[in-house]
Amino acid sequence: MSNQTSKKPQNVSITPSVHAKLMTHAIRNSRSVVHGILIGKFHASSSTLTISDVLPVSHSTPTKPILDMSLRLAEAYCHTLSDDNDGNGDGVEIVGWYTSP
Repeated sequence: MSNQTSKKPQNVSITPSVHAKLMTHAIRNSRSVVHGILIGKFHASSSTLTISDVLPVSHSTPTKPILDMSLRLAEAYCHTLSDDNDGNGDGVEIVGWYTSP
């Protein structure tokens, strides 16, 4: 994570597609705990954290190997998105983890 995320956001914004993915993951697996990674960007000018994507990870308590691989894939995904934005280095990054009981 970059240094800019060390500041605490005043606002959190979740896109409609992220909300839909979160709800779908939880509803489809309503009898188990679900986990996933939140992808987004911190906007220092407005003190807003925007969550722009979510990557579902598991439908039960993830083991260390699953966590390690999930986080590596998420980082690679973020770098791919940053490269698509002309590689200017201000792309998205891993901003959180979600759990739904």
